Amino acid sequence: MKAVRYIWAFILNARFAITQSCGDITISSEHDVDAIKTCPIITGDIVITTEAAGRIELDGVESVGGSINVTGSQISSFSAPSLKSVTKDILFYDLSDVQDISLPRLNFIGGQFDFVALSSLSSLNISGFNDTSHLKQFTLQDAPKLRQVSIYTPTIEKLIIIGRGSLEVGLKVDASIPKSFGVSTIGGCSSLSGFFNSTTIDNFTLIGNNFTELDLSGLRINDAMRIVDNPALEKVLLPNPSSLQDSQLPPTGPDAPQWKHAEISGNPRLDSKNILMQSTSNFWAWGAQNVSTLIFQGVFHSDFFYWQQTPKGKYPDTSLVYTTDQFSVNSTDMLFDCEFLNAMRYQGLFKKDYSCQGRSLRSSSPVRRISYYTLLVGLGLFLWAFFLQ
Repeated sequence: MKAVRYIWAFILNARFAITQSCGDITISSEHDVDAIKTCPIITGDIVITTEAAGRIELDGVESVGGSINVTGSQISSFSAPSLKSVTKDILFYDLSDVQDISLPRLNFIGGQFDFVALSSLSSLNISGFNDTSHLKQFTLQDAPKLRQVSIYTPTIEKLIIIGRGSLEVGLKVDASIPKSFGVSTIGGCSSLSGFFNSTTIDNFTLIGNNFTELDLSGLRINDAMRIVDNPALEKVLLPNPSSLQDSQLPPTGPDAPQWKHAEISGNPRLDSKNILMQSTSNFWAWGAQNVSTLIFQGVFHSDFFYWQQTPKGKYPDTSLVYTTDQFSVNSTDMLFDCEFLNAMRYQGLFKKDYSCQGRSLRSSSPVRRISYYTLLVGLGLFLWAFFLQ
């Protein structure tokens, strides 16, 4: 019996040791890593100091009640094969030697999820997220050797991905599942896949990317769209400004555009002939009305803004307001004619700031056209009066 009691005591102690939790953890060496292998639950933070080097594997850690912070260390690899949840942030900053980061079972983060200034990173595994996952913030920036990243999360409140021109980004979520992103900035990428099907984005910026075509037809934008400084971009299919993709254009009432800002500028290979709109070929019939700001800079031709008679009516509709704060066009087309847009300005379709080819026009001032004949007559009268004196 005494032997049996010793056996049971050993089993219970072993079980307690295996399932025990630990508070704040500081890792500066492999010895520190070994010390937490019996701690599947970390109630505090895990901090990997600048003294840490080599491979760091948090084997057996399943949850962290605080944050994981890896900043400025010399580690070459980081993995947490059993980690499922982190209550606060996961931060990887300023790591010049880390080549791979693997979090294959992670599916919950309560705070930021950041990878910034990782000059040697070539592999990133965050495949544990699923169609019900949610991220507050995902940042991937300044990782020049990383060629591919896959995101498995349909809901991200703030998304920032800035590559070096060759990064391939894929959203690995079923196309039929609604996806929602808040403020989203994507730059320096060579391709995007899976982002623009059944997706809602509040504030969307595409900057400095290297893809040639962009299909945004499945996108709903709630606040702002910026397509700027994409050197290889040649063709764009714009999203419908309406909340209902199949609504009558231009939408009114609850289906009217909610955008505040739309900008297409600095895309040298994008000709306005290849900026396409759903359900119409006329920009004004497309539905961008009552927007705070519209900014266009690049290869835009005058006819992109001309009026058109459509089955639904004549556009632009002079009873509408198209911009409430700013309208600006700067075209590289030497033949671009501002006359039609100036007339729209005079009719009150553009409120507050207005500029066409660098020249502003007050809405209260009529657009006066002075012919060469009038100028010659005026000059002749001036000279006649001068010589009579």
